[in-house]
Amino acid sequence: MSVVVSECGDCGTVWSPSLRGESCPNCIEEEGADRVDAAAVVVPLPWERIARAYVSAPALRVIEQVARPAPDPEGWSAKSLAVALDMPLSTVAYHLRMLRDRELVVQSGERRAARGSMFETFYRLVTA
Repeated sequence: MSVVVSECGDCGTVWSPSLRGESCPNCIEEEGADRVDAAAVVVPLPWERIARAYVSAPALRVIEQVARPAPDPEGWSAKSLAVALDMPLSTVAYHLRMLRDRELVVQSGERRAARGSMFETFYRLVTA
């Protein structure tokens, strides 16, 4: 994905027309809009680096582990992730819920636990 920006032919200022309008903000302040000779430039954005800046380190560890083959055919459970990552179960469960709410992981199964009425929920990484 990329963002379209404009570059002023007179002063070289680069700006985003979607945010600042079609005229160079620098030239408008100096002499008016008639000086603008803008050419569209496409600037690639580093989406992976941007995403990593907004995701916590524990959540990244959970995502990276869920991307690996799961020990259970149904996927990864919070318990199996906690063991594999050596993290508290509550921390892993929190990040799984957060990632599910942001549609980065999906629930892939559910199984009644060995004792009681608890259910074990399994997750997989969203691939598309």
